[in-house]
Amino acid sequence: MFALRIIVDERERGSRVPSHLRALGVRVLFKRLTVGDYILSSDCAVERKTARDFVNSVSSGRIFDQARRLAESYSRPTLIIEGDVRIAISTLRAGLRSFYGALAFLWMAYSVATFF
Repeated sequence: MFALRIIVDERERGSRVPSHLRALGVRVLFKRLTVGDYILSSDCAVERKTARDFVNSVSSGRIFDQARRLAESYSRPTLIIEGDVRIAISTLRAGLRSFYGALAFLWMAYSVATFF
């Protein structure tokens, strides 16, 4: 029988996501990852951010470096943004345009699929 296996970054241990994955029957393996938070397959990795962290990483430019490294390492880079995006957007200096501009850039420059 095939068992789904996901490699999870050690720094995600405090998240509830790994326990939810286990409850779904997924085999979770923890490793210190240099790129991404979750490796789903040899070609797909996921960077998970809270809405607030995403906004902060847009402001600092950190998300663009993370996306570049993710896209260089995996052909299907993915970003998951958790939480209330509206509250997080309200903290951005440029607001909504900056938020959606960053998402568009991530998709166009690095082919990062984004899910909320």
